Amino acid sequence: MTRTVRWMLVISAIVFAAAVALIVLLPRSDTPSTATATSTTAVPDSLGKQVDARSNTPKITTLTPFDAQGAPTTGWEVDDKAGSPPIDCSYNEPSPSATTDNILSCAPTAAAADSCVTVPNRPTALCLIDPFTNHLTRYATTTVRTGVVHAPQTPQPIALILDNGTKCRLRNGGSWSTPEANPTYVGYYFCPGNGFQAIWAPPTGPAITQQPTGWTVQLGGERGPLTQHQVTEAFYVAISR
Repeated sequence: MTRTVRWMLVISAIVFAAAVALIVLLPRSDTPSTATATSTTAVPDSLGKQVDARSNTPKITTLTPFDAQGAPTTGWEVDDKAGSPPIDCSYNEPSPSATTDNILSCAPTAAAADSCVTVPNRPTALCLIDPFTNHLTRYATTTVRTGVVHAPQTPQPIALILDNGTKCRLRNGGSWSTPEANPTYVGYYFCPGNGFQAIWAPPTGPAITQQPTGWTVQLGGERGPLTQHQVTEAFYVAISR
């Protein structure tokens, strides 16, 4: 065997050994990765809806049932109670749920007229009574509104939907008892359905605890325990542009 042939055999052996070593050192394709990934899997909530597992923040819905002229917008129907005793909007008090100017809260509380738009130069108002329907109520008013009524800096939702499907409407006056579970609390939202239920909180609030991870409330009746629930949807009121 010549010297050249021997060198070729040696070089071939070295190349073969290096190739085997490389194959051994490379990770196999079926080896589990140790990298950590953030899950974005959607999981069903108690209503069966898909909710992003990373967040429990509620859906924000702004209702625009009327325009600046006090007329209903498309899809809203009007129940005319203009023949009933007139409501009083002369205080120029803004609706607590308004996100735009010139939505008023009117008296008496029995009329549930806390989100109303008056008709310019006419003693008439269009009011959102039940935010869970497409019905508005037309009332006569004691006076004609003048000037601008500015929306509150921190509006309160006119309505909430909770994680168990409970629907709650913002309280508009009235005399309520206190919950036996915590007699220092007062009611902020009325939640009709299975008996009397309300959202309760300290007199100074807040009714809704808002955190980056979600909004929570204390739900219960006058008797029995109060339970914490997530808010899945919150409703506000605005004038259609």
